[in-house]
Amino acid sequence: MENDLLLTPQEVADILKIKKNTVYEMIKRGSLPAKKMGKQLRILSSSVKKYLCEQENVGNTSLVLPLETLNTDPYIVPSPPTFILSGQDEILDQICNLINQKFRNIQMLRSYLDSYNGLYAMYQEQVTLATCNLWDNKTNTYNLPFINKLFPGEDIGVYHICNRTQGFYVANGNPKNIFGFKDLARTDIIFLNREKGSGTRVLLDSMLKKLSIDPQKIQGYFRSVTSPLVAANTVAKNGADFALGPERTSLEISKVDFIPLQKESFDLVIRNSDLNKEPVKYILELLCSSNFQEEIGQLKGYDIVGIGEKLL
Repeated sequence: MENDLLLTPQEVADILKIKKNTVYEMIKRGSLPAKKMGKQLRILSSSVKKYLCEQENVGNTSLVLPLETLNTDPYIVPSPPTFILSGQDEILDQICNLINQKFRNIQMLRSYLDSYNGLYAMYQEQVTLATCNLWDNKTNTYNLPFINKLFPGEDIGVYHICNRTQGFYVANGNPKNIFGFKDLARTDIIFLNREKGSGTRVLLDSMLKKLSIDPQKIQGYFRSVTSPLVAANTVAKNGADFALGPERTSLEISKVDFIPLQKESFDLVIRNSDLNKEPVKYILELLCSSNFQEEIGQLKGYDIVGIGEKLL
């Protein structure tokens, strides 16, 4: 492409306002394609633009083809997808790529729907597997109350992937002294919200109700973005004073500090009728694999105690 530039990992890190090691992780898990030129890696500027567009629209994006199935020939139509994995965590990108490497005759596609909408899409049989991190205020538990309501009469299995920490993204040094959910009632700070249906938004709205805070009085409540990376980047660029999201994302942004607030459970939802299908069996094997657990355990922001445990 005439205006396509080759970028170094450091240049990409500067553009995305993340750390260079994060760029290498993105390349490794397949979410950012790179070309090897001698001993150096180079990334096309068009690939960076595509990644940014996907992050901006992640909540509205239904399907994203795995990198190895994409082609530029308009006369070649990809074969119909066999399995679709829904959710918004980078672990899922890694699982998807491993499945496509192992099963060459199967397409595992990614859907970036948020938790609530991913579960609903699974109920409507628009996706095969879904993930969620939905806090239920009444029981102070994660996911199972929502799953039981959203899949009436269905035989569903739920498996634990990891625990994550939700908290506030704030500017370095926390200059506005933001420490907890009660600070949302302050009028001197501007918040940036997440889209309806995301686990982050469900947690926020549930906490507001619990603390009797009127959402209409929160500056920035009605402005939302569809991914934690966009939320953290906006705070880093002084576009908001704080936003709520998982700790993992804050570790990728150099100008953001993290205020931990609540542990959350990130779980995988499967129809039991799919348990004998090879990709589904392989996912459950991966979750129990010491190699996979070691790889995920090395990533900061994840607590993998209980990974692979059957919850329902």
